[in-house]
Amino acid sequence: MPQYLKQLTRLLVIIIPLANLWSASHLYAQSDQKSDSLLGLLHETISRKEKIKILNEIAHELRRSHPDSAISFAEQALRLSIEENDSLGMADAYFETGMVHRYQFHIDEARDWLLKSYGIFLRLGYDDKVGQTANQVGITYGIQGAYDRAGKYFNEGLAANLRTGDKTKQAECYNNLGNVFKYKGDYVMSVEYYQEALDIYKELADSAGIGQIYNHLGIIYDYQGNYRQSLEHYFDALRILENTDDLEDIASVTGNIGVAYYYLKDYKKALEYANRQLTLEEQLGDKRGLAIVLNNIGQYHENLGNLNEALDYNRQSLEYKKELGLQEGIASSYHNIGNIYSKLERYQEALEYHETSLGMREEMDHAHGIAMSLVSTASVHRHMGNFQKSNSLALKAFKMSEELGSPMFRQGASNVLADNYSDLGRYREAFYYQKVYQETSDSLNSEANIKKVTQLEMQYEFDKLQQEKEFQRQQEVLEYEGEVKRQKILAWTFIGGFILVIVMGLLILRGYYQKRRANTLLAEQKEEIQTMNDQLQDSLGEKEILLKEIHHRVKNNLQIISSLLSLQSRDISDETVKDAVKEGQSRVKSMALIHQMLYQSEQISRIRFGEYLDQLTSSLASMYQSKSDIICKTSADGIDLDIDTAIPLGLIINELVSNSYKYAFAGRASGRITVDLQSEGDAYRLTVSDDGIGMPEEIELEKSKSLGIRLVNILVSQLNGRLERDDGQGTTFYINFNEPNNLK
Repeated sequence: MPQYLKQLTRLLVIIIPLANLWSASHLYAQSDQKSDSLLGLLHETISRKEKIKILNEIAHELRRSHPDSAISFAEQALRLSIEENDSLGMADAYFETGMVHRYQFHIDEARDWLLKSYGIFLRLGYDDKVGQTANQVGITYGIQGAYDRAGKYFNEGLAANLRTGDKTKQAECYNNLGNVFKYKGDYVMSVEYYQEALDIYKELADSAGIGQIYNHLGIIYDYQGNYRQSLEHYFDALRILENTDDLEDIASVTGNIGVAYYYLKDYKKALEYANRQLTLEEQLGDKRGLAIVLNNIGQYHENLGNLNEALDYNRQSLEYKKELGLQEGIASSYHNIGNIYSKLERYQEALEYHETSLGMREEMDHAHGIAMSLVSTASVHRHMGNFQKSNSLALKAFKMSEELGSPMFRQGASNVLADNYSDLGRYREAFYYQKVYQETSDSLNSEANIKKVTQLEMQYEFDKLQQEKEFQRQQEVLEYEGEVKRQKILAWTFIGGFILVIVMGLLILRGYYQKRRANTLLAEQKEEIQTMNDQLQDSLGEKEILLKEIHHRVKNNLQIISSLLSLQSRDISDETVKDAVKEGQSRVKSMALIHQMLYQSEQISRIRFGEYLDQLTSSLASMYQSKSDIICKTSADGIDLDIDTAIPLGLIINELVSNSYKYAFAGRASGRITVDLQSEGDAYRLTVSDDGIGMPEEIELEKSKSLGIRLVNILVSQLNGRLERDDGQGTTFYINFNEPNNLK
């Protein structure tokens, strides 16, 4: 056998097992969990700001699964943020802590942390974070029944999300505003907001969002007594949500279908759907969901005549609601327990529970709940013989039912009024309200409505069965096609792999002989190159050290000048002269800062202008600390400039921002300054703007006698740039210039 074939055979014996080993390891490799990956990054990270960011991200990942650990990581992030004076990291840590408390239903603590976070994000001008945090603050108020405050924060969140263009967050705010108006009894506004959310979710093809809105619309129709329409929306929501992983919303819709059957007086059907919801809530471990479904099961048992079971379920529900601080839920449980005591003819106890429920609902301004409590309290007073009090409450409930468009409350109030007027011998009024009661009852329980509801459920069950059959058939087809495809892939993989191994072997042998010839020559060349590199590296290192030392000394000299100016200004009594000296000190500091950054940087000729801009504006803010409510926002991410461009540009920014602090906000307690540097190739555009009172129109840039403006004009000319001013709202300066190519 020829020598090269023997070597090829040995090579194949080695290559084939290695190829199989690589394939198996590649096939079965799995990625770590995200939190584990973040922990790994945390140990590798040197920058403290990066550590703060990663700690907050870990807290975010552990919010639901390990709340105690999430709090611990957020506390570490907060501690580091305070040490580093990192406002953004601090706000993120507050937000994550608040969200952990919210998921644990520690609502007061959640709101306190979230409001701290919201204040910082608002001050920093991060609209995306402002929108997200305002929405969460609104939810905490909504859980406790403070609907006006909830609406205020939802509107602020919506405004911020409209500015950022985040469609998903806009839809969330519209949805939450719909909930606020639903609880306040303004169903027209509620539906308008739900429709806004629905349009966005359809645009985004967000199935979970669409299903959620159909569920909310179904609740509105429930409140208005249109149970056919409500069930139509509920079943539409259920069809959509069952194709998602959103068990929480599936459980909610399932329970709402039970509520609709309850209003149709089909209590067994209502109990069937409630038990389905109970199974889902137990699977989720959702205490709020358990509180709601136990409440509903109690009501259904009450109407089936199982009063002891009803009382037991309502008390279980009440315990969950008190633990979670669900004010409307607590009021609802008091109302239900009052109804049970009323049926047990324990009217004094019933009255105490109903009056407590009514007081809570009036404090929350929950219109739907108020009307419900008024009817039940009026009924108890009637049984106790307090006809005047009963009539007063029932008439109020009747009026509210007209305002809310709710036939359910009209039915209950008219029934109490008809019985009261009959017992009082006022038969004309009794006849009127009995007629209203009968007409309302007929409309709620019409045969057409019941038939349509039955058809809806049958259609839902049929559609579900058809979907399951079609899914099973598609699975079988896919499995068969997949098996055929796998067999073909295996065959071609084996053939291709065999050919590839042979070709690789030949190429490796050929390369081996070529490599041997080249290695000797390469070794000699490498030795010569290494010697030259060592010499160049030594020379370059000496020059870099020398240049850094020059920057260090220039920085020290400029700082000495700044200190001398500061000392000199203390002995000056004339405020005009003193201000001029301070301005000179500020200009010296802006130049010293550039040399300091070059000395500390790995680059010896270029400066990261975004970092320089942050430090410069922070220094100016501290100088004008009496203007502490003025926010200065900067942006120059990713832009590096050489020293000859950075120094005049820094002086320009120093002059314009100082002018804004000094003159733009006269008579105002707050304001905003923006400094933005953008680049496109060699072209740069600097924008310095404020929302202050603006410059007088008679001041011309080219003819101004102000030292600051004259200095700006000189420095713009030094950059070969162009200066423009816009007095539309506040004052805005635009400076366009090019950085010389030979300096890049």
